[in-house]
Amino acid sequence: MFRFLPLVWSGLWRRPGRTTLALVQILLAFALFGILQGWQSGVSSAIAHIDADLLLVHPREGFGDLPRAYLERIQQVSGVHVVNLVNPFMATYQHPGQQFPVIATLPRNWAQITHDIVVAPAALSALEHTRTGAIVGEALMRKYGWKIGQKLPVKSPVAQRNGSTDWTFDIVGVFRMKETHTLGSSNSVVINNDYYDEARAQDRGMVTQYVLRVADPRQANQVAGAIDRMFDNSTYETRTEPVREMAQQSMRSIGDIDLVIRAIVGAVLFSLLFSIGALLMQSVRERSGELAVLKAVGYSDRTVMALLVTEAALLCLVSAALGLTLASVLFWVAEQVHFWPMYIQLTAPVVAVGAGLALLLAALSAVLPAWRGLRLPVARAMAGG
Repeated sequence: MFRFLPLVWSGLWRRPGRTTLALVQILLAFALFGILQGWQSGVSSAIAHIDADLLLVHPREGFGDLPRAYLERIQQVSGVHVVNLVNPFMATYQHPGQQFPVIATLPRNWAQITHDIVVAPAALSALEHTRTGAIVGEALMRKYGWKIGQKLPVKSPVAQRNGSTDWTFDIVGVFRMKETHTLGSSNSVVINNDYYDEARAQDRGMVTQYVLRVADPRQANQVAGAIDRMFDNSTYETRTEPVREMAQQSMRSIGDIDLVIRAIVGAVLFSLLFSIGALLMQSVRERSGELAVLKAVGYSDRTVMALLVTEAALLCLVSAALGLTLASVLFWVAEQVHFWPMYIQLTAPVVAVGAGLALLLAALSAVLPAWRGLRLPVARAMAGG
């Protein structure tokens, strides 16, 4: 069959303008397919990789803070392995465009709970023993050229007790992400909550949220219920939820993403089917004489039909490959500029489905043109009829 490729290629580019138009249409359709399916696959993968033993404790009404004293009480609940507190805020370095999150926490507990980071024990020890210390993400260190041991002056909406919004930390270490494709996520700063809580002017003794790990992931919901019952009817009631379930609920609240994606892709491919089919039919009409010559010199009807189907398959596969490549490039660019907070790529199943759709599109759009070529009367076609 490979010996027919030059013939198929020349027939495909007999009208360069028409072929280019078809190629661009299919390319854009499969780029859209790759972006939607790649995004959905990436989100599903990110949710699946959330540890099942990770729980989040926040105010029941969804806003406000919780008392710092809850930490010890939560730690005493049966089934709780380790608890950490988190007080995040945004900071600005040099000018408003250079913003990043700062996480005030308990250094040792933070390292135990955050499984996707790598930090040297010496850096953790230095942070614990340096009140104004800070461990900085590798991405930020590279971006601003910071060094361990230097001062880190930032501005924050959180005012200190003296009224100043200027904060200064001492960089004592660096953390990085375990996975190479998430290196760009190390764009935050970790500081001591004890220093932050003592220095700030308001909300001292309060915590934005607690993060904890349970000893047995199968008991996560039972532990969550026990924590919430402990604080029922108190001034600060809690809602404890597995982080994975929270992510799944957030996705469900948007709607049936799978249905929306299938509807969009289906509508695009359905309209594309008629467009490509019409172009191929026009091509067969214009080449009736040429196809008749092929039959006259010994090519069978089935061979001529196979050539036409191969033209459609080659056009669709090449265009689909270019479209999926474009989607992959866009994902890479988005990752470099941190456009999305998660790593998204085209997985092998998505590429396989794309190839299958390209072949299906080729087969369906080539049915009528190939059938016309199969039933083409040689004598009438060569006579120009």
